[in-house]
Amino acid sequence: MPESGPLRLRTAISGLDHHAALLDGRVTIPGVQLEPAGGTDYAAVFREMCRELAYDVAELSVMSYYAARQYGLPITAIPVVPRHQFHHRDFLINLSAGISHPADLAGKRVGTRTYTVTPGVLDRGILSDEFGVDTDSVTWVLGEPEHVAECEQHYPANVVPGKGEDLFPRLAAGDLQAGIAGANLKRASSPAVGPLFADAEALDLAQYRRTGVVPAFTLIAVRDEVLEGREWLLEALYDAFAAAREYGLQPDPGVARIVPGDPVPFGLDANRASFEELLRLGREQHILGPQPDERLTIGHLFPGFG
Repeated sequence: MPESGPLRLRTAISGLDHHAALLDGRVTIPGVQLEPAGGTDYAAVFREMCRELAYDVAELSVMSYYAARQYGLPITAIPVVPRHQFHHRDFLINLSAGISHPADLAGKRVGTRTYTVTPGVLDRGILSDEFGVDTDSVTWVLGEPEHVAECEQHYPANVVPGKGEDLFPRLAAGDLQAGIAGANLKRASSPAVGPLFADAEALDLAQYRRTGVVPAFTLIAVRDEVLEGREWLLEALYDAFAAAREYGLQPDPGVARIVPGDPVPFGLDANRASFEELLRLGREQHILGPQPDERLTIGHLFPGFG
C-alpha cells in the first residue's frame, strides 16, 4: 500500500553549516520530511541512538557505529562524515606526574570519556603508531558509560568503567596522571595541568603529510526499520547531504588550517582510509572482534556505496 503523506524521519544532526540547508528546508528529499529532534549534546545523541534507537536519522561516532553493528543493533550508515578532527591536541598531563614523553604513560592512569569513543580510539592510535606505546600498559579511567551498552561487558582488564563525572579535578589532583580532553575531562585552567604536546598542530600536520588521512569522527546512521521496503532512502539521504554542502562548509578549525582543498571530505572514497584505520584500531584495542567478520567490512558497513 502506498504511503500517505511524506515519510517523517526524526532526525538528530548537528547544526553545522553543511547541514543547515537540510535543517531549514532549502534542501528537500521528495517524499521525505526531516523532523529535527535531540539536543545540542552530540554524545547524548550517540548514546540515545545506540541504546534506545531514539532517532530515525542521527549523527553518530564512527566507532560507536562499528560497535553497534558488531552487536547486531539495527542501524545502517551512509558514508557522510560531518566532523573530522586531528587529535594531538587532546592529550593533557599532570605536570608533577613525571611525564615528558608518550612512553612515560606506561603504567599510568589516564582519563578519557569512554573507551570506545572515536577520538579516544584515535588518540590511542597516535600513542601506538607514532610513539610505540603499548596502550594495554595504560590504565584507562572512563568518565561515563559507553554509547553501545554491550561494549561494557567486554572491557579489557586495564579499563575502569565510568558513571558520569568530570575527570579534570582528578587530573589536577594527581589521581589521574594524564587525560584525553573532552566533555568529561574539560580544558579547565589549573597550574597543575598542561599539554603533553607543545607542538600539537605541527604534529597534526606531519601526520597528515605522512598518511594523507583526515581522521573521521562522526557519520550519519539510519534506523533499519525505516529502510524496510525503501531501498531508495539511503541514496536519497546521501544525495541530500551532498546538496546541503553547496550552501557552505563548517570544518574543524584545526583541519581547515592543515588540509588543502576540501576540509570536510565527503563520501566513501574520500573517507575510506580513515574508516579502514578505525577498523584496524578497533581490533587492536579489543573493541572489535578479530577478522574475519563479514559485518565489519566496508561493503557491509556502507551497503550500496562500497
